[in-house]
Amino acid sequence: MRRHWIVFTAITGLLAAACGTLAPVPPAPTSELYAANNANNSVTIYAASANGNAAPIRTISGAATGLNNPLWLVLDAAANLYVTNFAPSGVTVYAAGAGGNVAPIRTISGAATGLNGPTGVTLDGAGNLYVANFSLALAASSVTVHAPGANGNVAPIRTITGGATGLSAPAGVAVDAVGTLYVANTGGNSVTVYAPGANGNVLPIRTIIGAATGLTGPTGIALDGAGNVYVTNRIGVNHSVTVYAPGADGNAAPIRTISGGGSGIVDPRGAALDGSGALYVANGNFSVAVHAAGATGNAAPIRTIIGGSTGLNNPFGVAVRP
Repeated sequence: MRRHWIVFTAITGLLAAACGTLAPVPPAPTSELYAANNANNSVTIYAASANGNAAPIRTISGAATGLNNPLWLVLDAAANLYVTNFAPSGVTVYAAGAGGNVAPIRTISGAATGLNGPTGVTLDGAGNLYVANFSLALAASSVTVHAPGANGNVAPIRTITGGATGLSAPAGVAVDAVGTLYVANTGGNSVTVYAPGANGNVLPIRTIIGAATGLTGPTGIALDGAGNVYVTNRIGVNHSVTVYAPGADGNAAPIRTISGGGSGIVDPRGAALDGSGALYVANGNFSVAVHAAGATGNAAPIRTIIGGSTGLNNPFGVAVRP
């Protein structure tokens, strides 16, 4: 009798599936684009395919959020959102899917944290949080590394700082799959690269610097899956995104440069890449321009989010949820 019941149950399940009466499988999460808006203390979230005068699908904003001069942001593997707040200095963390006037689930702030004008932020594969601390004074420039789950007035587990480091008004940070750290230095027109686990007054293992590099006020930085390095440049007549080959060092020329009146690159800040290699750039004209993988020269963006409905207001950091 039990065997008959098992067979009946299996057949019923197959018939239900064929008729479409089984509970539907939940769809995969929709890819999303996040932008930190410095001027109105908000994070706006869009479908990653958004274009034109597109309204955000969610906005994190309000007194409870703790957002205060937000600059850069990053998502962890669970889609929790980390945002740097320039002044007062701190990092606020929000649960996946957060929207509205929502309180952070964690806040890293206080004298012990070493955060001082935090700008760029990224995570490594182990969940360690890297924060660039912007200062025009070389001695005060740093990158602090915070343990997974850090909360409150907790000291970093490592701090890269000192004259040997080459840090100078560091802004964007990125980490590759093995933990190598890349820093865009606005003050030094350079990108400094540090070995995994770097700590203290340590020399970079490579430095991209010199007239041939095209670096002019480098601010945002991102890495693609092949190890190419993308840098936004804010200073000078020709605002640009310069791209460097893996392992680039010294006075290395970019392998590609996106720049020109048709490119949509205007006072570029943060940059992010999606799984297809498309490049997202936050611009000072209150827009996010999206360029196709491999774009170069005066290439037009494939999409541009811009307009009064977007909620973009001096956007700096951008991040893409796959």
